[in-house]
Amino acid sequence: MQIRIGDTFDPRVVALLDHHVAAARAQTAPGSAHALDLAGLRASDVAF
Repeated sequence: MQIRIGDTFDPRVVALLDHHVAAARAQTAPGSAHALDLAGLRASDVAF
């Protein structure tokens, strides 16, 4: 396994995040799945 800084501009990462958020929202009560959007993940004070 390799752990490294994420690249939120990589289309594979974007697809994975989109899938993960959609699945989390589908499986939890409305308003109970919380995640940063891509802009939030790209903020200078966030390491992904």
